[in-house]
Amino acid sequence: INLSVNDLKIKKTEYVFLSYLFNMKDSDTNNFLYSSYWGNLPKKLKDDKKFSTWIHIYVKDKILKTPNAASKLIQKLNHNNINQNHITLFSFFSKNVFFKVISDWLLLLYKINKINFNKKSFPRYKDLYLWDFYKDDWYDSFIGNNAIDNLLYLALFEEAFKLCDKKPSVTYLLENQGWEISMLSASKAQKIYKSIGFSHANSRYWDLRNFYDSREYSNNSKLNLPRPSILAVNSNIVLKQFLNYGYPKEEIKLVEALRHLYLKKNYNFNHINKKKTLLVLGDYENANVEYQLSMLNTLPKNLINNLNIIFKPHPASRINTKYFASLEMEVRNENLSELLPLANIAYCGSLTSASIDAFSFGLEVIVLIDTNLLNLSPLRNFEDVSFVMNKSQLEIAMVKLLSGTRNSVNKRCIFELNNDLPLWRKLLYETL
Repeated sequence: INLSVNDLKIKKTEYVFLSYLFNMKDSDTNNFLYSSYWGNLPKKLKDDKKFSTWIHIYVKDKILKTPNAASKLIQKLNHNNINQNHITLFSFFSKNVFFKVISDWLLLLYKINKINFNKKSFPRYKDLYLWDFYKDDWYDSFIGNNAIDNLLYLALFEEAFKLCDKKPSVTYLLENQGWEISMLSASKAQKIYKSIGFSHANSRYWDLRNFYDSREYSNNSKLNLPRPSILAVNSNIVLKQFLNYGYPKEEIKLVEALRHLYLKKNYNFNHINKKKTLLVLGDYENANVEYQLSMLNTLPKNLINNLNIIFKPHPASRINTKYFASLEMEVRNENLSELLPLANIAYCGSLTSASIDAFSFGLEVIVLIDTNLLNLSPLRNFEDVSFVMNKSQLEIAMVKLLSGTRNSVNKRCIFELNNDLPLWRKLLYETL
């Protein structure tokens, strides 16, 4: 995206946010006072007269189909809001960046070629040599496409942070992507010491992206793994989970769940409907969704006929619902905040993080577990959730829950909710 870098605005900024220019359907595309990732935090910054710079990583989607469309949106946001500076990361690309990436990659290639690879030197289990399983990934990470991507991100962030005179705080969406490690390395090199990694999505027990060997947290060597100076989490459950795995207590903070503030809204549940409504929440794996719908399709017809079924597919899913026409599902793509008030029961696969939204909203939740896979549900070990593994268990759970009543958000919600964002504002405005 060809946009000029506004040096003066970046130099004076005290707060830098790294975000994705993606899924902007639910964001304020005029003044950026609300974001699907950051909730109403941009508005609070403006109300508090805090100038912020937003560095976006553009990802093509149905809303911003071309770089030109993304460029026009950035220009509009900068024109409409004097309290914010918006720019894409690739606006920092230049000849110097190009040659630096090539130079770094050639150096890596030279270093790798000097290593005498012997698979017996790598971890193994008895006579099973693990090197055979991760060899391709290892090469891709060090000298392949993945390596070049990360070197490019490193060079781009170095260029961006060189322009920051005030050494701002850097806040980003923590998902442990490759670019995050590059960014943290670049910020440290530029002596930007306040970095906040916001774990904005739900943390799963088996998701190893969120956790490291506990010895890494006390590793002070030059080759230690880059981590944010502060890890921001959105619930006490996640906070305890990280602490149990050895995360340093002084480096983790509880903040409001920006993406889930809609749970504070007062909803009207007085809509008249003789039938109960089942909300089917799909995940991004087509095979999982097919298994989920196939299992639902095995329920007795008299039970299915007494249900209104709404199916919300994952945006990345390409499931063909015509194969399940007998379920008479209504396919809807609205936000969860619009669909959850319509439902009595949520029926989810084990991968979808939307299950925890449904639980927090007060719905009865059924999670289908594939016995061939790990239980990756964020609701794992929750007592008030029905986990089922076959047709008979699903039928029993459905019959039981259909006679139940809706729980209150105050009773069920696991997230930290406060529209005034006192925890976020304290974390951003205080100095380390």
